[in-house]
Amino acid sequence: MAQGIEIDWFDDLNPHGLVVSGARGVAQAIYHRLVTPADSVPGLPGYGFDVRSLLNEDGAAGTPFQIAAAVEGQALRDERVADVTVSVRALPREQRMILELRGMCADGPFELVLSASELSVDRLQP
Repeated sequence: MAQGIEIDWFDDLNPHGLVVSGARGVAQAIYHRLVTPADSVPGLPGYGFDVRSLLNEDGAAGTPFQIAAAVEGQALRDERVADVTVSVRALPREQRMILELRGMCADGPFELVLSASELSVDRLQP
């Protein structure tokens, strides 16, 4: 399966127009799927799943298992992802959660660690 290339834009567009491919490109694509509100990209129905929607005033809405299953399902929508596991750590006092994704694509393993609150989703790794 072709892995393709992506513009390097984890948090913002790379000012030099660099591209990424392989496992980093896959992790970057998953990140963008998880921070984009559902159905907000014209021409891509069903794209997007804003993980902030899984938070409520007490922190995580749902059990860690339910949240992990929802995030895994979104990651697996990318045809380049062969396997992925997600662990969720709810931090109710801070009203946020940590999502750790570890997966495999044709170019090898990838890892993505996110901190999500009602206001933002921050990439902690890679």
